[in-house]
Amino acid sequence: MSEQKEKKLIYKYYPFFSLLLIPVIICIFSLSNISLNDISLYYSGLSHGVGKRLLGGQPSIDANIGYISLALTWQGGHQLFTGPLPLWNYYEGFGQPLLGEMQAAPFFPPSWLVLLPHGIFLEHAVLQWWGGVGAYLFFRKFGLSRRAALTGAIMWEVNGVFSWLQNTVFNPVAFLPWLLYFVESLFVACRNNIAWRNLYGLLCSGILTGAMSLYSGFPEVVYLYCLFVFIWAVYRFACLPVRGQRLSYIAGLGGIALGTLILVAPLLTAFFEFLGQGYIGRHAATSGAAANYSNIALPAAAMARYLFPYAFGGIFTIEDTDWNDIGGYIGLVPFLVALACMFAPGRRPVKMILLGWVIFAVGTSHGIPVIHGVAMHIPGVRYAESCRFLDSGWLFCLIFACALFVDQLPGLSRSQVFRTLVPAVGVGCC
Repeated sequence: MSEQKEKKLIYKYYPFFSLLLIPVIICIFSLSNISLNDISLYYSGLSHGVGKRLLGGQPSIDANIGYISLALTWQGGHQLFTGPLPLWNYYEGFGQPLLGEMQAAPFFPPSWLVLLPHGIFLEHAVLQWWGGVGAYLFFRKFGLSRRAALTGAIMWEVNGVFSWLQNTVFNPVAFLPWLLYFVESLFVACRNNIAWRNLYGLLCSGILTGAMSLYSGFPEVVYLYCLFVFIWAVYRFACLPVRGQRLSYIAGLGGIALGTLILVAPLLTAFFEFLGQGYIGRHAATSGAAANYSNIALPAAAMARYLFPYAFGGIFTIEDTDWNDIGGYIGLVPFLVALACMFAPGRRPVKMILLGWVIFAVGTSHGIPVIHGVAMHIPGVRYAESCRFLDSGWLFCLIFACALFVDQLPGLSRSQVFRTLVPAVGVGCC
């Protein structure tokens, strides 16, 4: 291979290897003896005061990482590889469905890593990298520069949901940019009038990705961020100028949706059958029950955690009920950069869609009257813990805005940068 070809290959693939760096470092740190790396030991209640900690607080908002995610995922993988289908959990009470419970995710390949010693850290590292790759490909397909796409991908790779929620919620978050990537790829293909025989690979990959997002174990998160994917798909439909292109686009999306439903039919059958008989706690949408998720909203003061996540200490360092229902953070600097993007010229429709979804999602999470009322009339939303699980969608929108600004920055004059940053900082300080 010539030196020129080697340089081209390095230039082509270096973003993917760059995205490997952070998960590998996190994984090495997690597997070392620097910190307590045994999730089962930490959350089992069988030990106390096992060594000193550098930082106070808990490693995750949701302790389900230990006594639900780790336990069920290991049991599902163990059954799958030792003979019986992972349909039933024999170790919970008198037994209950394992596949239908969803969080075991036995047919989700990254979950099989949990069978290895400390495998949950390996699973999370793989999913972080996979999510970062999906974000990079989406931003590139949208038309951003390599620098901007890589910036956005790295931000998504270490987003606040990954940092705070390491239970099964972690799994499907990695697939949000991939679903957007397939929508965007289909849009570009239809706009360029690419023949259907050249789209089979794209459609099959989209079907497989859609199925894996549901097999990953937390359909609540997938449903909520798919509301934004749907809005993006409608916007891209409106961007196609020719009727034939629009019909091809709808047919492609319909084919992906239908294929996904066929692949996940066994899973959803088990899930809905169990859902009709199981106790769903606060997921019940009874209007008179104040403790149900349809009536729960975060206080306005909790917004401070989105920008200053550790200003008041680590997770559960102080007794604060906000930790029970919050789900992620963005940080002050990315928030200001996203605001600057809104004041920068160009790509107004995209920016308005991103801003609109952030306002809708945050407004729903915090119970803003009109927004929350509208959200509760969307089918299924009142059954979900929207105040926590909408976070992945609006975080991606802000990261998308940051990547847009990085892409636009080289083309802005000094005066334009000044006129962009000053109002952004002013609004952020308010």
